[in-house]
Amino acid sequence: MKCERCPSDQEAHFRVQTDVLNMLVCTPCANEARSLGLPVEALDKVGSLPAVIIGARRIVEKSSLQRSC
Repeated sequence: MKCERCPSDQEAHFRVQTDVLNMLVCTPCANEARSLGLPVEALDKVGSLPAVIIGARRIVEKSSLQRSC
């Protein structure tokens, strides 16, 4: 997936998420977000969702857009 912030063709490897912002961004944009004090999380190797590893099991967290009401 391409960066949702800049016009480059770089792949998005990070998510910047706040109360009003949820973007997949490339490495330079993630560094810019960090310098602004925004929370940045690395995506798993699949490239879509952050992964949490608990013991030997890998759990993928759902984003706020994927949660059902």
